[in-house]
Amino acid sequence: QESVAAINCPQSRFSAFGCGLFRLSCQNKALSLPATLHISVARCQREERRRTTLQGRPFVAAREFASSVAESTTTANGANLTCSFSEGREGTREDPLRTRSPQQTKVQGRTSDGVASGGATEGPSTRASTRRLSINNVSCQIEDRVGAISELAAIFAAYNVNITEIRSSPDPLDLRKMTVSISFEGEWESENATQLIDRLGSYCVAFTRGSPADVPWFPRSPEDLDRIASHTLDAGKDLEADHPGFHDVIYRKRRQEIASCAENHKAGRAVGIIDYTPRETATWKHVWGILTDLYPTLACNEYNEVLAGLRDARVYGPDTIPQVAEVNEYIKAKTGFTLRPVPGLLSARDFMNALAFRTFFSTQYIRHHSAPLYTPEPDVVHELLGHAPLLANPDFADFSQLLGLASLGASEEDIARLQRLYWFSVEFGLLCNPGNEMELSAYGAGLLSSPGELRHSTCPTNGKVCEERTRRH
Repeated sequence: QESVAAINCPQSRFSAFGCGLFRLSCQNKALSLPATLHISVARCQREERRRTTLQGRPFVAAREFASSVAESTTTANGANLTCSFSEGREGTREDPLRTRSPQQTKVQGRTSDGVASGGATEGPSTRASTRRLSINNVSCQIEDRVGAISELAAIFAAYNVNITEIRSSPDPLDLRKMTVSISFEGEWESENATQLIDRLGSYCVAFTRGSPADVPWFPRSPEDLDRIASHTLDAGKDLEADHPGFHDVIYRKRRQEIASCAENHKAGRAVGIIDYTPRETATWKHVWGILTDLYPTLACNEYNEVLAGLRDARVYGPDTIPQVAEVNEYIKAKTGFTLRPVPGLLSARDFMNALAFRTFFSTQYIRHHSAPLYTPEPDVVHELLGHAPLLANPDFADFSQLLGLASLGASEEDIARLQRLYWFSVEFGLLCNPGNEMELSAYGAGLLSSPGELRHSTCPTNGKVCEERTRRH
């Protein structure tokens, strides 16, 4: 687990076994994730480098180090670790006088329950929550001996300066020295950094100044999605003046009740049952009847196949609004995706972040009964008829997760690009029917949940569709 003293622990363990580190690399680009150490150790002691090797000594030392960590998850300095070990590929240097064969072990920080933890406790804002950190760099030349890197890291710890990346390599011009490049967290002009540089003094060869890094917060486990779910843009109950239900006090109160159920949901728990009213069920039945008449000819084949399966399993039908828990049971068995209740709209970043964990944030309230074929925002009809069925298709589920993975820690510019891709595919995507590219069918949720949009987008006389066909042919 990343801390100012964490790097000292594995280094001191290797020193205890009499093995010097040939190369050490520690990198934590995300800044909020646990640090990962990649360690290579020399197979032979310094005085025997030019003659023969002590076969297996570092291999044994590394394995004993791994075993000692595995047996005790909390080390002497309080860092919680898990360790995976592998005998790395043998490597050689171009200098024949200094040929070494490294072994490799990897140590990765974890909390005691096995969930990655990096100390970023702040939740996301409605747009993007970031840790703005100043990362600076220093290059040091030090004596190549057992414990040298540990001593260097101890200097940083003494001044409470956190190392975010460290790389070491033998000096190509002096076999008795190694060069260590270190990136550390903190302002260059801070008192701690100034005192640190003074202390390093005679070790340092050169300094290079880094630039501040913006690192957006992102979830690292399904449990982190609890933070996202509580940061909706409208809480599901703040309606715009042009919303069909804006002046309906009873409807607004009902929306708030359903949104409150979603707010109380936590990761790992079963999704609660919503007892929909007869009026809400009648709205569903009306939309269902119109859309299911259009699907056979206007929806893509993959959608129709899944919808048939949902109907055969009696999860979907005209007489009741499907419960998210039942939909999840069906979809999860197919692709591992699940729907998670959310009170209202999320930012594009937060919504796509959840897709990385095969989780789809879904509202549970339904559109106003006075306008059953129109809704200005996602509702249960849009989620269950538009999105949910294709999440049971393996190819579409993989594509959705890839979008989510690409969104983790992405810049605002990349989020905007991913949002456009999502909008013109998952939300309003069309595809050419196999065997007849002049016929279009819908796979976008915004089309599949709106009779008017579905007819218009696939209509042969639609000007934009004709223009696209002309361009293609």
